[in-house]
Amino acid sequence: MQSAIEQAGRDAPALWGRAIASIERYRGALSAFRARLRDTGCSPRQQDQLGAMLAGWWILTRDGVPDQRAALDGVVAIAEFVLRADEIEAQSAARVCAERLARLDFHPYRSTEQVSVAELCMKAWQPRDDGEVDAMLGVIDARRDLARIGIRPVRADEQANRNRTPVKRGGPGDGIWINAHSQQLDERFGESFAKRWVFLLRSLQSHRDASASLPEQVTIGSVKARAVIWLSRYDLLGGDNEC
Repeated sequence: MQSAIEQAGRDAPALWGRAIASIERYRGALSAFRARLRDTGCSPRQQDQLGAMLAGWWILTRDGVPDQRAALDGVVAIAEFVLRADEIEAQSAARVCAERLARLDFHPYRSTEQVSVAELCMKAWQPRDDGEVDAMLGVIDARRDLARIGIRPVRADEQANRNRTPVKRGGPGDGIWINAHSQQLDERFGESFAKRWVFLLRSLQSHRDASASLPEQVTIGSVKARAVIWLSRYDLLGGDNEC
C-alpha cells in the first residue's frame, strides 16, 4: 500500500499536466460518452455527470478521442450506475406525491377501520354488476367515501351517470378527478407536501386540469368545482393493479 501511495505521489504532477494539456481531447471524449449515454435512455443530467467522469478517465488513461465502440465500452463498464430517464421520473417528487396519495388512510362511513385511497379506488373502479348486490353496494360505498375526501373515480368503460349525463374524464382508462381545494387532502398530506401536492401532481404525465379540458365544472359528491385534477390509474398506483 505504501509503495502505491509513493508511486501516485510521483505520478501526480505528470497526470495533472496531462489533464491540463488535454482540454480539447476532454471535450471530444465528453461528447462521445454523452452520445452513447443518450442512446441508453440516460437522463440529461446523468449524461453530463457520468460523461464528465468517463471523459476524465479517458484522457488520463488513453490517447486520442474515443470512437463509438470505445465510448460504448466505457458506458457498459458503468452500466449499473446509469439511470434511464423513466427511472429518474419514477423517483421524482411527483411520483412520491402520487404514492403518498395512494397510501393515505381514511375511515369509511360508519366504520372504525382505516382504508387507503388505493383500496377505495380499486373497489370503485369495479364494474357494477346488478346480479351481485354486495359487490354493487361495495362500489357505491367506495365512491361515496372517496367523494367525502374530494376524489371522484371514473371507470374506463363508464359512459354516463344515473341521469344519463356523459361522464367527464381527462383521459382514457380508469382514473380519478381530485378536488384541488380538498381540505381533507390538505390536512392528510401534512407539512412535507403542504400546499405543494397540487403542484406536484400536475407534473405527472396523465395530469389534466378540468379548467383546461372541460367547458364546465366536475361534480364530486355534492361539490361542483373547476379546480379539479385528473390522474390516471397508472399514475396513481404506479402501474400496479393490486392495492
